[in-house]
Amino acid sequence: MQGAIERGEYAPGSRLPSEHELCARYQVSRSTVRQALNEMLREGVIYKEHGRGTFVSDRRPFRDVSTLEGLSEALSSQGHSVTNRLQSFRLVSADAHLALQMKVSEDTVLAEIARVRLIKNKPVSYEVTFCSREIGERLLSAELKSRDILVILEQDYEMLISHADMQLKAIRASIEIAEMLEIPIDEPIMRIHRTVIATDTTPVLYEQLFLHGEHLDYHMRVERSRH
Repeated sequence: MQGAIERGEYAPGSRLPSEHELCARYQVSRSTVRQALNEMLREGVIYKEHGRGTFVSDRRPFRDVSTLEGLSEALSSQGHSVTNRLQSFRLVSADAHLALQMKVSEDTVLAEIARVRLIKNKPVSYEVTFCSREIGERLLSAELKSRDILVILEQDYEMLISHADMQLKAIRASIEIAEMLEIPIDEPIMRIHRTVIATDTTPVLYEQLFLHGEHLDYHMRVERSRH
């Protein structure tokens, strides 16, 4: 069924056949049909309207926040392109929080890069990245308007990235963030604090990501541990 949707046999907004019709068409049980529909519902492929039926969604781009990859990396396979608007680049002195995240002394000079990420000219995230002065100056000379920072570090400077430590929190948009994302002040958004670690355990980046779900969905997969 999902293959038929992806092939365009069912256009966005069109109503799907009933469960009974799907059972007959695919020669499967009703429980199998319901399981498939529920899975597509969770993935946002379809949606239901009470009393009207099940309809095909206008496929929205999504980002798996449990995977360490850049936004452009995540969306290119879905057929979406991302552009970046560089808001500012400046040198700052590390306060106690930044020093802890980057494992440097307080007052160490760091680079701060602020960008707005856009899909079809619609802001989907506002990202503030902190890194060493040297790395920041390298990034400033790279193609920040069209490339992910992680990709630049790996491909251009052969850095080996191991993992990232993340903290997620729901917050309300401040005046500054609301302006960047073009949303109302106090609109609910998701904030991610992410520290990117190299294979030698050195922190490479500390990022503050402010995400709004109007034009981009966010997915996460977690595994159940077995004891």
